[in-house]
Amino acid sequence: SYAGLISLFGMWIRVGAILTETTVLKLRENQRMKALKNMWKVGSNDVRCEVRKWIM
Repeated sequence: SYAGLISLFGMWIRVGAILTETTVLKLRENQRMKALKNMWKVGSNDVRCEVRKWIM
């Protein structure tokens, strides 16, 4: 039936959206961790600049 197919299709779209959202969040989290590690490497004077870049 069409109703069943439509609901199934909607469910797949929802699952795909959730998966893409979680992967994007993980990527952003990794970038943040890299930024933090770079901040630790950089001297204390440049930390403010790094933080400013990170916030923007």
